[in-house]
Amino acid sequence: MLKSTTYPNLLSPGVASKQKNNADRDKALAEVEAKAKARAIKTAKLRALRLAKEEADRAAAASAPEAKPAAKRRKALLKKT
Repeated sequence: MLKSTTYPNLLSPGVASKQKNNADRDKALAEVEAKAKARAIKTAKLRALRLAKEEADRAAAASAPEAKPAAKRRKALLKKT
């Protein structure tokens, strides 16, 4: 029974509170879903930035001249003296 027979325009108190609870639940669920979607978008952006940085670092490392190992530099210094 959804409507009161005495007051046909009013819902019974149990139904009204149930509808309010459903509305609150739907609102909370929408908030959680919105936060999850925002987190997923942010994570995707950060991942793309990280991958681009790693690729740039790899390219820079490949084009940089290799430094002499410390042992060779030490030998060269010892030969001079």
